[in-house]
Amino acid sequence: MIEMLVTIVLFSVALIGLMGVLAQARSLSTDAEDRNRAVVLANDLASQVILFRSSTLPTTFMSTWLANVASNPANGGLQGVVAATTGVTPGADPRVATITITWNSVNSQKLSGLKTQTHSYTTSVALP
Repeated sequence: MIEMLVTIVLFSVALIGLMGVLAQARSLSTDAEDRNRAVVLANDLASQVILFRSSTLPTTFMSTWLANVASNPANGGLQGVVAATTGVTPGADPRVATITITWNSVNSQKLSGLKTQTHSYTTSVALP
């Protein structure tokens, strides 16, 4: 009888451990998806910077692009966007535009409750 109780306790501990591993895997997968979306959105903006040959893009394009960035992830957007900027870094080569996308993600897998993490993706584009 005691052997059965020990077996049940060990099996329960193993299942709880497995659930923790699965929760961590899901969290890391979501973070990877967000980073991938940020790269795709930055690439879209980089192609427009190259097309217009300027780090200053038309207001109509930027407002449409920012709306796309802030849209639902199912529509290709990035949830929790804080800022998305493009421009020339002061003191740097004026022919190099820098694109930065910053977003917040909520990692609900922490035992202490919801924890917001700020992520940022930055890339540079050489202007023709």
